[in-house]
Amino acid sequence: MITDRFHRDGEDFKWIFRDPVGTEEIGYAWYDFSYASKLDGLAGCRTVLTGAALVRLHGGRILSYREFGNSGATLAKLGASDDLILKHVRRSADELALA
Repeated sequence: MITDRFHRDGEDFKWIFRDPVGTEEIGYAWYDFSYASKLDGLAGCRTVLTGAALVRLHGGRILSYREFGNSGATLAKLGASDDLILKHVRRSADELALA
């Protein structure tokens, strides 16, 4: 995912976790994740995604990671087309239906 998505589609990443809380088994934090896009038609545009992360832990290791954020707003901030934003939001809705 890191190579195929992040480094292919963006650069100059900043990820700041805020107000982390947790136990030995679970952790939560708000975050601000920003980057400069490398996507066609959006190259050089910088955007930020604010979200929340849920991390399940065992023995100090991450068992699972889930995040919740408004990535549709992130695409809008980048200046993506309405069609691209709608496609993304529909794909996100389909993923929620599988959860």
